[in-house]
Amino acid sequence: MNLFRRFYKYLAMVLLPLALTGCGYNELVSLEEEVDKTLSDLNAQFERRLGLIDNLVQSNLLQTEETRKLFTDVIEARASATKPNIHLDKDMTQEQMDMVARNQSALGATISRLLVNIERYPNINFDSAFKDLRVAIEGTENRIQVAKERYNAIAKQYNTKIRQFPTIITAKIIGFKQKPYYNVPDADQIRRPGKVSDAVRDMRSTGGSNTAPAPAPAQP
Repeated sequence: MNLFRRFYKYLAMVLLPLALTGCGYNELVSLEEEVDKTLSDLNAQFERRLGLIDNLVQSNLLQTEETRKLFTDVIEARASATKPNIHLDKDMTQEQMDMVARNQSALGATISRLLVNIERYPNINFDSAFKDLRVAIEGTENRIQVAKERYNAIAKQYNTKIRQFPTIITAKIIGFKQKPYYNVPDADQIRRPGKVSDAVRDMRSTGGSNTAPAPAPAQP
């Protein structure tokens, strides 16, 4: 009897890997690794933006009351986006991901408003270092958008695969779980930050009719 049990045990050890391979196990592993990589790439862009924000805050552009207030908004949004219990993680839930998205969108929006406000003061003497910093921030916002799209695309591919037959069998046996999507918050929750150049163009096209005229920069 024990001989038969050992035989079936060894047979199962041989057949199970073959069965899993036939049910897409290797493909699921590959897709999950790709999801985790794209999530890591997105997080790297967020970290890059934080570094640029730190440089921006340290720059000497607090020449108007409105600009000083916007700097405060940026600092507060940065703090919200970097809370210890809110960060990108491969095991995070959809609710946690949505919270990250809201805070990151708020941060992006405050940066956009700050740079647009600075654009309204042509008399401010921008040195080359600030100009390079502004370009770097705008470029990072574009990279973040691309990273979001790449993550959602591979997450959708993975989530679809674990629900298809026969890979759904492997997914349930091994424990592959659905990945959350990076959803852009609704406009009612947070104004989605656009490109700074677009915001400046819109402001100039309206002639500033929706906003009060900018005060003259304070004299040093």
